Amino acid sequence: MKNAPIYSVTQVNQYIKGLLDRDGALAGLFVRGELSNYKAYPSGHHYFSLKDAEGAIRCSGGRPWACGSVRKTA
Repeated sequence: MKNAPIYSVTQVNQYIKGLLDRDGALAGLFVRGELSNYKAYPSGHHYFSLKDAEGAIRCSGGRPWACGSVRKTA
């Protein structure tokens, strides 16, 4: 990997966002799972995991995100 390109954080984020935006299977995605490891900070940031029997997704969000984007379902 002597000549491997070096990317900025912004470039990587833009690339991944492009992949997700173009994937029709992920448009309007909803995920059901058990909430665990929830932590809210005074800054308004929230961190938690969504998990099921076989895997987990680590999640985070800032103040605007916390104003109703997550909803509890039965």
